Amino acid sequence: MTEPRSPVVGIDLGTTNTAVAVIDETGRPEILRNSEGANTTPSAVYLTNGEAIVGTPARHQRLVSDTDVIERVKPHMGDPEWQRVTSDGKRHTAEQVSAFILRKVCDDASVALGSPVTRAVITVPAYFDEARRQATRDAGKIAGLEVERILSEPTAAALAYGLRERDAGNILVYDLGGGTFDVTVLRIGSGDFDVVATAGDAQLGGADFDDRLESWANSRVVERGGTDIDDSGDPGARGRLREQCESAKHRLSTTETASIFTEVGELSISRAEFRDLIHDLLQRTRVLTREALRRSEEKAGITNENLDEVLLVGGSTRIPAVRELVAEITGRTPNQRLHPDEAVAMGAAAQAELLDAEADDRESTIGTRSVSDITAHGLGVISLNGDQTSDVNNVIIAGGSKVPAQAHQEFYTVVEDQRTALMRITVGDHTDPERVTVITEDQQGVPIPLPAAPYPKESPIRVTISYDVDAIVHVTATDGRNGRSLGDIEIERANNLGPEEVERLSTDLQRRTVR
Repeated sequence: MTEPRSPVVGIDLGTTNTAVAVIDETGRPEILRNSEGANTTPSAVYLTNGEAIVGTPARHQRLVSDTDVIERVKPHMGDPEWQRVTSDGKRHTAEQVSAFILRKVCDDASVALGSPVTRAVITVPAYFDEARRQATRDAGKIAGLEVERILSEPTAAALAYGLRERDAGNILVYDLGGGTFDVTVLRIGSGDFDVVATAGDAQLGGADFDDRLESWANSRVVERGGTDIDDSGDPGARGRLREQCESAKHRLSTTETASIFTEVGELSISRAEFRDLIHDLLQRTRVLTREALRRSEEKAGITNENLDEVLLVGGSTRIPAVRELVAEITGRTPNQRLHPDEAVAMGAAAQAELLDAEADDRESTIGTRSVSDITAHGLGVISLNGDQTSDVNNVIIAGGSKVPAQAHQEFYTVVEDQRTALMRITVGDHTDPERVTVITEDQQGVPIPLPAAPYPKESPIRVTISYDVDAIVHVTATDGRNGRSLGDIEIERANNLGPEEVERLSTDLQRRTVR
């Protein structure tokens, strides 16, 4: 008798908080509470004595000392330059820290469901590039999870909205979380969720608002004769000030003034002053929202005038100035019926249920729904230009293409009896190689072995590049003369962990106590 498979959960792995959801047997999304009875878990990790303590206890620890507390790692996913060194001298990547968070929330979900959780759909910002999406997959693998799908957060929010509110319409999702920003335009109809256009910034979010408020408070402390936070010998001073600033930011969403308590006494800040502090950051979201609308008009004729709903997602959309800005840009009052901290996880759970039903060849409890996403970034290959005097980036799959996507282009050998062809794969939509990102580890390119000589100069090599449903890159090469396969091209990604490092970190996690 076949053993039942473990449940598939939806996870919103956030910069500041993480949530887990599942679709119950009646087809309703349900947030799974953590071991402390809360609907979300702070995305903070305190590393001490072989333990990884995740969530509220880790966040409280920063009030004493933030030396071994690691937070805000999501914007650094897929960034090999970013590592956090703890007091024991060990270096920790964003993927490893994210894995601790994933392990904790899945352990709590296992208790809530009464069954081990080993499979998940994990959401990422729509504007995450291939390296960041692969890094999220790696984090799941380190945590011992089978990642069934990487799903864009605005798409997940639209799915959650579609479960409850509307069967058809043009939807704009403005998603401003703790560390990332996305704006996406979708078309919903007859159970189909079709992403039309997206724009965003993977380095912009509520944490930047906190930093502005922290800087403002620190300046006021220094003006009153207090100690600059950068000169303080107290390991918990910054953590305590950050806690005060975060609390003040939250209060300003419901009151006109808030207080921050410091060593020089009480500092008062008004909602208007806070709005001035973050004005330029809000304007960046204005530009990106207009860019998404411009693209949606070009591709599908969707403008402000024929939007049916504007959805707000992400904790930072609680800020009144954000809601006012979105209303001004779109000309309509945003729909605030979705829970800003829970909607994405619920949508991920809906996608998980659809995948599980398909695998089990059964009817989904949420009905027939189809999700069609796009890639935010183009994909290409660098080659010599026509006169072989300089490099040019050949965009093979344009940004905004539906995923999965596949396309090919022929390139030509440049010398007689050429034995290998070096291929540099890029992410970006510009023809200038300086304005795109080379994703292969060897900047000279991935070698494609060619047939033994004779192999004449200007022989064609067909390169086929594809994005899978998670917008992860795959490459194959074919001898253009006879159609014979030259094989799948193994990509060692410049910005991602290698398989051996993923395995090592997975083993390290298993040896730790994660709680």
